[in-house]
Amino acid sequence: MPTRRTVLASTGSAFAGGTAIGWLGRGRRSSGERRAASCDCPDPETDQQYDVVLLEVIDGDTVDLLVDLGLNTRRKIRVRITDLDTAEIHSVPEGSDEYQRGIEQKRFVENRLTGAETLVYRSEEARRPFTERFPDEHDSPQNGKGGFGRWLGDINMDGRWLSEAVLERWPDAVYDG
Repeated sequence: MPTRRTVLASTGSAFAGGTAIGWLGRGRRSSGERRAASCDCPDPETDQQYDVVLLEVIDGDTVDLLVDLGLNTRRKIRVRITDLDTAEIHSVPEGSDEYQRGIEQKRFVENRLTGAETLVYRSEEARRPFTERFPDEHDSPQNGKGGFGRWLGDINMDGRWLSEAVLERWPDAVYDG
């Protein structure tokens, strides 16, 4: 019969400080947290959540992040914030109302993210079942990415989700597609 370490090694996981850490460093826990004794599965509240550093805000619903994957591994990714569809700033005339609103939304996002003490990225995959998010085959992203190659997810800023903050300020910026 294989030991716990053998099973973890064969699945690409590591065992550190009483917490099983699987693929891409999932299963984040503070040192004081404990799992229920009956289950050694990833916690849905912390699964696929990563500490990040803001690199650049592209527009109101797209940002570049440096993601800490654990084990001294970091990766730069472009993230499309789910549930948001803010005004465009790159494909519209600079003097247009949409451009002005897009700049206002971008500045709002920049101020919220740069003012936060901690930022945590949550992959969209952690929120809803795949078939519920992408019921049509042609909408299915590969590897958690959307149509333009951006990762899909949200950013927690000191306990508040970015999508919630933007939608509170601009309720009509909700993504309906």
